[in-house]
Amino acid sequence: MNILEKIKTNYSTASNEMTVSEYLDLCKEDATAYAKPAERILQAIGEPEFVDTREDPVLSRIFSNKKIKVYPAFREFYGMESTIEQIVSYFRHSAQGLEEKNRSFT
Repeated sequence: MNILEKIKTNYSTASNEMTVSEYLDLCKEDATAYAKPAERILQAIGEPEFVDTREDPVLSRIFSNKKIKVYPAFREFYGMESTIEQIVSYFRHSAQGLEEKNRSFT
């Protein structure tokens, strides 16, 4: 079996067909059914937790007593808070339908 046949087999078994009325009922129950991909990614990332670095002497020296955002999906990425905030900002703007192609990450 070649790769195209495998794709056809997987697609035909994984397709989930529903009527328009079933889809609309699903949309009433679950807002993510009609959400944009960027909105789904933001939901997967989660809401940030604010950490006041003034309360911890080690974090105070690293972050200069600033309040930082820590996202649940990126909790184990230490020292990359500004980069993660740029990534989340990119998805947030995309979810709002704003233009992102000319934006640079510097």
